[in-house]
Amino acid sequence: MLRGRLALTFGLLALGLQAPACFPVADRPVPSASDPAAVQPMSTTLSEAEPAATPLPRVSDVPSPGEGSPSGTPSRLRLRPSGLTPIYAGYLQNPELAAVLAQELGGLWPGMNVLVEGAWTSMSEGGSISLFVPLGEGRTPVVAAALRADEPVDVSEIEHLMAPLGHFRAALGARFDLRFLSFELRVVFHEPRSGRSCVATGGPADPTGSQVASCFTCSRPSGPERMCRVGDAWPARLSGSPEVLAQFAAALAN
Repeated sequence: MLRGRLALTFGLLALGLQAPACFPVADRPVPSASDPAAVQPMSTTLSEAEPAATPLPRVSDVPSPGEGSPSGTPSRLRLRPSGLTPIYAGYLQNPELAAVLAQELGGLWPGMNVLVEGAWTSMSEGGSISLFVPLGEGRTPVVAAALRADEPVDVSEIEHLMAPLGHFRAALGARFDLRFLSFELRVVFHEPRSGRSCVATGGPADPTGSQVASCFTCSRPSGPERMCRVGDAWPARLSGSPEVLAQFAAALAN
């Protein structure tokens, strides 16, 4: 009898120490960015069950600021978790990494309110890190002008907006969990008159987050509509209906 109880006890302990097989999804309300408890250091079952063989890189070891990082006024950054457990929401809202991201975004929007969302949708759709461009502050006039003139589009302006997200994602993966590196990067623009969004995403299999995917998506009354690159490389024209191209140009120009 004693031997049976010991075996059951050790079996339960072993089950309790197993690491999660997938990225954690929230099963209770996510703490808000203003909740101090959301950004306190936390231990996880994953880190206890699978200790790192070597120390994780420090933030200073990760190319978070990037080359030519701004040293002026940081943005007023809000980091919003969606669908993440409180532990991973705390990772997303880590004060040190948030300060680095706010400083880098300050080169684009100094002192302005900027929203970045880290979201987990499902195992099939995965996670994303989205930058919501402040309304009227797209910083992409060259792309907008090319769309309106039906000329080849140089996406370097959009890549410049996406680069801080790539640095932030790399820092999250290095410090907390490598699965953050699989999160899709998104830059979200809004057309001011309708309020409808247009989204640029990062290129596939790009760990640096320095590339833009070949297609963009805008929300339309009939549903999402895509515009895709004509050809294999940028600069290139975009294929799509005149209506969605005009909406995308309006969202980028403001």
